[in-house]
Amino acid sequence: LIGCLPVMPVFAQTTNTANDTIILSLSRDSINRVFFKKQWRFSPNDSADMAKPDYNDNGWKLIYPEDIDSSELNGIGWFRLSFTIDSSWLNKPLAFSLTQKGASEIYLDGKKIKSYGKINGKDSTESYNPQRTPFVVTMNSVGKHVLAIRYARFHFEDESNDFGFNLEVGIADEVIVSSKLNDIVTTITLTVLAIFFLSLGFLHLLFYLFYRQNASNLWFSVFMAAIAGIWSSIIGVVYVNDPNLGYRFADAIFIFSNIACVTFPIFIHVLFNIKKKIWVIIPLVLFAGSVLSWSTTIYENDTFMVVLVIYASVYSLIGLLRAIIKKVKGAIFLGIGFGFFLVSLISITVLGAVAGSIEVSSANSTLAQVLGIVILLDIVSIPITMSVYQAWIFARLNKDLSAQLRAVKELSDITIKQEQEKKQILESQNVALERMVEERTSQLSAEKLKSDNLLLNILPEEVANELKQDGQSAARQYNHVTVLFTDFVNFTGLSEQMSPKELVAEIHRNFTAFDAIIEKYGLEKIKTIGDAYLAVCGMPNETTDHAQRVVKAAIEITDYMTQNNGKFQIRIGIHSGPVVAGIVGVKKYAYDIWGDTVNTAARMESNSEEGKINISQATYELVKNEFTCEYRGKINAKNKGEVDMYFVNV
Repeated sequence: LIGCLPVMPVFAQTTNTANDTIILSLSRDSINRVFFKKQWRFSPNDSADMAKPDYNDNGWKLIYPEDIDSSELNGIGWFRLSFTIDSSWLNKPLAFSLTQKGASEIYLDGKKIKSYGKINGKDSTESYNPQRTPFVVTMNSVGKHVLAIRYARFHFEDESNDFGFNLEVGIADEVIVSSKLNDIVTTITLTVLAIFFLSLGFLHLLFYLFYRQNASNLWFSVFMAAIAGIWSSIIGVVYVNDPNLGYRFADAIFIFSNIACVTFPIFIHVLFNIKKKIWVIIPLVLFAGSVLSWSTTIYENDTFMVVLVIYASVYSLIGLLRAIIKKVKGAIFLGIGFGFFLVSLISITVLGAVAGSIEVSSANSTLAQVLGIVILLDIVSIPITMSVYQAWIFARLNKDLSAQLRAVKELSDITIKQEQEKKQILESQNVALERMVEERTSQLSAEKLKSDNLLLNILPEEVANELKQDGQSAARQYNHVTVLFTDFVNFTGLSEQMSPKELVAEIHRNFTAFDAIIEKYGLEKIKTIGDAYLAVCGMPNETTDHAQRVVKAAIEITDYMTQNNGKFQIRIGIHSGPVVAGIVGVKKYAYDIWGDTVNTAARMESNSEEGKINISQATYELVKNEFTCEYRGKINAKNKGEVDMYFVNV
């Protein structure tokens, strides 16, 4: 897994010790991200002036933001960092990636560029962890720049010691691609591992249910389920944005780890029929102590957990060695897997302790690939060897059964009558099989029709047919389309007054009506994003009246929202121009559109008003002879500057 991640050249980071300014310059020999750790200045005070680039912070303390503790950060504080870019970065987008357990407001040269969570005071601050999701900023001047972060974190006594934040920066395109690739690889890896261990646990649970004399299968199924729980909880830790929920996932990892450390030695105990029950009671006592130390403030460390891990490892190893020495059948299979796990784990631990740390200079290096393979083998060594052991047991049982059947067959008297009876049975079975094949063929045809209809409900017919025929669909450029964006006014405020069930029902009712309207006028629904609705006309089948159709659909949507007396009011934005359309991803296909036309349509919607249809100059030129429009003048649109806008008179 480590080896599949590319090393991308981005920029070098140096530090001017004279003025404590970080210098970023383009380099083809450096790593793909730079960690902003050094040269931060910190103040525990709170003032809006601290965001200004010319603010004097010489008296502030130099600090590492990720190492700050509750004695330094009393709820809210400011962090400032100066850095310099050269001309190679002029007007080139940078991607900033942040991880935190609190709430923050980020300023660049005095201008707020991003905020995560809400800073409202001790009891009303809302924490949010973006989990290194990058946001893009374009630097339009060379020289010195000042990054200021207003950061809030309360209630330290109830949480872990990771109070501060961690900030990285890199080339926008490469960082975003790298982040998405990392998310995909991480998600697939963790999901596959969780499903793998859960499947093994379920399989051995079935073994136990069908053959309860072998109780070792029950304990091993619990052990596998606990490991699956660990991987599933790690998914939550990696991706959840609510820090408090992230702590709950971390707690789940702790509990599942304890369960795994208890059940594995019990599994060894039961598997090899070890007589003394005291060896089973000990891990249960350690488990109870570990859970008690986690759930109360009596203990300040994980001593019980450490002892439990050591006990589980030592007892399991001794039990396996004892079984191997006594030549217990099948013990060698488990001994190989468990022995490999311990030897490789101890080797990596000793190497890290001797070297101080194990650093991988490149994801494609031999060390990275070797470590990746060893770690992967470590993860699956025990369950695989257990499955091999179980397969060996069943092979022995089948072998013995086969021998018995041969003996019975040798003692059986084969007569002509029996042969005739067998022939009749085979003939009847052939008839039954043919009937089953016909029924199954009919079922498969019906299922194919269902899947085809479902695919057409997700993708345009042209794209769906291409996907079924070639297994893929190429992105296409459409030069003359009209994009429609809708959004509910004050959706956040209204949604807080409704139950989740009422909110979903209201959105579903409105969007169902929208679906019928756009189908009536020949528009193509692209997707819904929360309370936003995106549709387009003029693709995949090109039309000359795409703008007129979209405006008619928008008028009917506006009339519907006015007449149905629903909870929400709507604003609509429309823009015409070229787009690129295609399928995103290889699983759970999503048909989507991209381009400046889509962004401009979104700006039309965000600058519209309640119950209004806001169109751009491009759309107005296409519909002005058919609809009466009101010129609004030039309006400043985000990232677009002054744009001519019109309201369509409904």
